Amino acid sequence: MTYLKQHTIGQSVWCSGVALHCGLKVALVLRPAPVGHGIKFVRTDIPESPSICANYSNVVNTIQATTIGSAGVAIATVEHLMAALYGCGLFTDAASTMSWWN
Repeated sequence: MTYLKQHTIGQSVWCSGVALHCGLKVALVLRPAPVGHGIKFVRTDIPESPSICANYSNVVNTIQATTIGSAGVAIATVEHLMAALYGCGLFTDAASTMSWWN
């Protein structure tokens, strides 16, 4: 079995814009994470939101986008970010935080 070396980003970065399917404003913060952390999403607009691991077992919907979820909290269209992270070699331990606001 081949194990890939884990990489994370050097410092936090952020961006904001309009969500693709719902049209709400969204902000994304990527933060460095320790080895073995994996890619995890947290909805900061929902109090006590669970950390959602970017794992196929957390996929809850694939209509128009890949949606992952846990404990009733979901994040959609993660496939675009996941592809970008993989393309940059950050496929094992970058952390993500998303916020929505009106």
